[in-house]
Amino acid sequence: MEEKEICGQSSTNGRWGLRIIGPAGTTFPAEGAVEWLGEIGGYSTYRFTPGQTDRWILVGEDITPLKGAEGVERMSLQSHDYISVVALGPTAVVEHHGYKRRESVVSRYTRGVKDKDSVLHY
Repeated sequence: MEEKEICGQSSTNGRWGLRIIGPAGTTFPAEGAVEWLGEIGGYSTYRFTPGQTDRWILVGEDITPLKGAEGVERMSLQSHDYISVVALGPTAVVEHHGYKRRESVVSRYTRGVKDKDSVLHY
C-alpha cells in the first residue's frame, strides 16, 4: 500500500502547518485512526491508518467537537485560517466555524456521514 501526503495545509508564510500521510486516494471523513509522528520539517505530521475502529477522522478548517467527538489538533495558520483534525464517534455533533467565527454551522455525523436534516446555522 503506497503512502503519501493525503491532506494538509501550510501557514501563510509556508514555514509550518499540518500534514497527514496515508494510503493514496483516501478522502475524509474516513474510518480509521491517526497517529502523531511528530514535527517534521516544521509540520505537525500524522499517519492515517484505515480500519474498522468505530472512529471517523474528519479534517476541515475551524471545527469544534461538541458531543461524541474528540479534537485531535486545531492549528491556526495565520490570516484567520485554521486546520482541524477531529475523531468522530459513531454519532457525533460538531460545530464548523466561518471566517473569524462570525457564523457557524452545527452538524451531526452518523458513522462518518453528515446528516442532512441535522444542521443548525447561526
